[in-house]
Order: sequence, then structure tokens, then C-alpha cells
Amino acid sequence: MHNTDQDLRLFLDALIEEAAEEGFDLMVENTNDEHLFVVANPKTRKVACIGLADINGTEVIVAYSIGIKRWGWYNEEGFELDTVVETKNIRDDIFRWLPATDIITYLRKK
Repeated sequence: MHNTDQDLRLFLDALIEEAAEEGFDLMVENTNDEHLFVVANPKTRKVACIGLADINGTEVIVAYSIGIKRWGWYNEEGFELDTVVETKNIRDDIFRWLPATDIITYLRKK
């Protein structure tokens, strides 16, 4: 399936509605990358990122959970964002692939 920016924005709108049905306000933040958003549930303090990625020439919607405590540790130790993203072991320690359909379930649970 080929996704576009419009598909991503429609998906984010659907996530906001689903979160409301589950009893929480989904926080959605833009990033410097227009194809990437950070979403969070302030009540559970869980965060994920969702965006478009090119996989074999096809744009798909992808999502990752973000381990905030691990991110904070690397940040406190002086690791820069570029190093975190470019270093596989560090990246894998912070980010975990998450099926896009499971984002609300992940964010809802404590």
C-alpha cells in the first residue's frame, strides 16, 4: 500500500479519535521531519513516534515506541541525537518497532 502525507494525517486523526474513545487525550507533536510525528499519553507517560518510511520504494506508515528512561540516560551521558539514531545498539535500546494498529493499546497501558 502506498501512503502519502494525507494518509498519515488521516491516520493521526483516527488515532486521536480512538484515544478519546479509550479515555485519554492523545498528544501529537510535529518534528523537524514533516513525515514524522511524536504521539504521547501524558497520563501513562508513554511515547511513540509515527511517520512515513520508504521501504523498497513504497511509502508506508511505521511506528516505534520510545523508551523515555533510556533516552534520558543516553542524553544525560552526553550522546547527541545523531549518535543515538546512527548507532544500532543505542537506537535498538531506545526504539522498538510497534505495529501502527497497536499504538493506542501501547499508549493506554501503564
